[in-house]
Amino acid sequence: MPDSERRRRVEEICTAALDQDASARPEFLRHACGNDAELRRDVESLLAYETKVSGFLELPALDEAARNLGSNSGQSVVGRTLGPYAAECLLGAGGMGEVYAARDTRLVCRPT
Repeated sequence: MPDSERRRRVEEICTAALDQDASARPEFLRHACGNDAELRRDVESLLAYETKVSGFLELPALDEAARNLGSNSGQSVVGRTLGPYAAECLLGAGGMGEVYAARDTRLVCRPT
């Protein structure tokens, strides 16, 4: 079986296995892979990886940051960091939120 066809087959079985209840997967794999131990090993490896990364970045990073900032409503952001940015002072506030001056902590200032 050519590599591209084998990869397609591994992905196909893996996708179908993910649709199975976790307790039913071993039996499903036994039928889907038959006597091909290498195919089963490849599928199980991909399934293990899928399980390991499942849920990674469920929320986009900005949503997570907004949630964290929102949970501290009423508290100043000055002195806190968001990613590489350190909030230094409040510039203004209004109906749409607050604006802060911030310093990018990744940048290094060198005296001239």
